[in-house]
Amino acid sequence: MLSSTVEALRRSGSGWIVLDLGGVQAADAAGLRAVRSLETWIAAEGGRVALLDAPPPVD
Repeated sequence: MLSSTVEALRRSGSGWIVLDLGGVQAADAAGLRAVRSLETWIAAEGGRVALLDAPPPVD
């Protein structure tokens, strides 16, 4: 689901993307890769990705 959403955002040409992570309770490696891929691509296009309501980092 996240990967298809990331691809749709990339195709839309959006330069500023806010990901609301408030309802996320867990993320696997594929989800993290999708978010990182989106951030890398948007940054290369001069845009930004912001994470809203992100959980605290795990030690």
